[in-house]
Amino acid sequence: MKKGLLFAAVALLAAGCVSHKEYDLTNGINNEITLFEQEVSVPIGDFGPVSLGAILSKVSLPEGILPIVNEDGYLEVSGEDTELYRISVLEINQEIADKDEPYVFCPESIYASAPITVGLLGMLGFVFPQQSVVFYAQQPMKKAVPFTGTARLVGTDEDTYDEVIIAEQSLDGLNLASGSRMREIASISAGPGEYMPGTEIRIDDLSWELPANALDNLRSSSYKDFVFSAEYTSLVGIGPNLALPTDRMAFDVNLPLSRFGFKSCTLKTEVINSLPLRLEIKEITPLTEDEEPDPNISISGDIVIAGGTRAVPASSPLTLEIAAQNGSIPDITRLQIVFDVSAEPNIPVQPIHSSQGLSMKSSSVTVTGGITLNKK
Repeated sequence: MKKGLLFAAVALLAAGCVSHKEYDLTNGINNEITLFEQEVSVPIGDFGPVSLGAILSKVSLPEGILPIVNEDGYLEVSGEDTELYRISVLEINQEIADKDEPYVFCPESIYASAPITVGLLGMLGFVFPQQSVVFYAQQPMKKAVPFTGTARLVGTDEDTYDEVIIAEQSLDGLNLASGSRMREIASISAGPGEYMPGTEIRIDDLSWELPANALDNLRSSSYKDFVFSAEYTSLVGIGPNLALPTDRMAFDVNLPLSRFGFKSCTLKTEVINSLPLRLEIKEITPLTEDEEPDPNISISGDIVIAGGTRAVPASSPLTLEIAAQNGSIPDITRLQIVFDVSAEPNIPVQPIHSSQGLSMKSSSVTVTGGITLNKK
């Protein structure tokens, strides 16, 4: 019995003198563990919306012609007070043969073009569903002057290029009071469904009567001109012939993928579109911090996003395959997109609200083969 105890003690002493590394039970054991080997989806949140204004800001348009957002939140084009016509009493007086008799002056038609924004957006296929023009005038006589004529907003038929009168108001019976400030003489608005862009703001068949001895009837020596002007405004809609000159456009996104360490994954999301625009995306390329295409990351997938309305947005599923050639997929914060844009068929023309746009909802990334974690 004593011999057995002695042998055991010697064996323990000998074991204490041996290197622990030779007998390390963790040596050669894999410290990684794989979860969800079939498939796992990880939510990455929602992002958007991308508004029509954001899209238009990336289209090659001259500076300063983008629609503004009015106080009700709708996209609107407007023009500054545009002078249509100016003539002095002195100039008219040169044509009067009998100064002692009243004289009817007839410039016939005076006009100006609608704001350049209207013309340029109209060329792209935008339409103007709520056009209005307010006309103003001032006259220098000491008493009221009678006017006749017709204030008009005149457009052009998109198919025949014929002149179309969009809205008009008669000036017959107008007696314009004297004064140095501009006074409203007419206000016209396009009726429902009249979407053609106004190309001219006009007063046709204009005439007014000057009193006898007109120069003696001037209100003041410094105030001698008859002046006519107009202000144009309209909400903006999307017409069936929309043709945006889109190219490669860059958009900010938020795809926080680096934390997962995926080499490849599938991005699934739902695109909610409240704009009457149909988008066919041809190419998606992640950009580096230097705004250059990232050759290490590829994104593929055929994408068609249907258009909708503010009241009834359209929902389109979207699936993208994302892969890293080397290493894992980093965070993606900026995408370069090539797409075709057209009007969604069969959606009636409506004014566009600034809240309308494209959003991505319920976004998630899915990976097959599971997620590998390090147990350390």
